[in-house]
Amino acid sequence: MTGWRCFGEGLTPGRQSAWDHAADRLRGLVPKAIDALEVALGAAVPDPQVALAVLRLAGLADRGAPLGTVGPTTAAAVVEEEVRRRRLEDDPLEGYLLPGGPITDAERRGVEAELMALGAGGE
Repeated sequence: MTGWRCFGEGLTPGRQSAWDHAADRLRGLVPKAIDALEVALGAAVPDPQVALAVLRLAGLADRGAPLGTVGPTTAAAVVEEEVRRRRLEDDPLEGYLLPGGPITDAERRGVEAELMALGAGGE
């Protein structure tokens, strides 16, 4: 093993520890950051940039769905959403330019069977 490799491997645990400590400190600041955002939004003239940042962090600004949308509300819609989610996992460009094709009976049956197995306590 070369001297450089030994030197680099010796630093790795220390670097990881430093990053872990920094991440812990950042997580500890989250409640204060939320308090600061709340104060900023409660000002006489709230900053719209702060409001937009909060919405983005909450995952609400760019959802493409109205606020308060809870997702599918029927069993068929749940299955359809899951099929489309899986298609995106397999091909991230699925439906990028054109809407994805119709859901096949095989896709529907596969998802339904897996969901039924999960509901029955299977894995």
